[in-house]
Amino acid sequence: MIKELPILLLLASCFTANFLSAQCFESTPLEERLEKSELVVSATVIKSTSFYNHLGRIMTRHELDIHEIFRGNTNLEIAEVITHGGRINEELSIVSPSLQLGDGQRGLFLLQPYAHENGKFRPVAVTESLLAL
Repeated sequence: MIKELPILLLLASCFTANFLSAQCFESTPLEERLEKSELVVSATVIKSTSFYNHLGRIMTRHELDIHEIFRGNTNLEIAEVITHGGRINEELSIVSPSLQLGDGQRGLFLLQPYAHENGKFRPVAVTESLLAL
């Protein structure tokens, strides 16, 4: 029994880790994501800049060059999407799950206003807020 204990502990930890990670993220149906979106645009990420928010956490501001607006009342040509995590100098913050965007990335963005700031938005459904084109 003592020889089997490490194997049992390993199996239990693997099961627990898989169970917990499965509980962290649940897919949101496309219809629900669209319903929650106040701004739906076809756009390209043109610039990403990390910064510290008011709580000292690293966030990233992604500038979007808007090509077409499918939903929303805006005359913006450039919008900002704020995501959790990023890199400032040698400090790296990885948040998972989160929307990962890179310069030059193009797609259909599903967004909500960010903290009532004009021109700033946040993803509607974490990782599922970008439909690649």
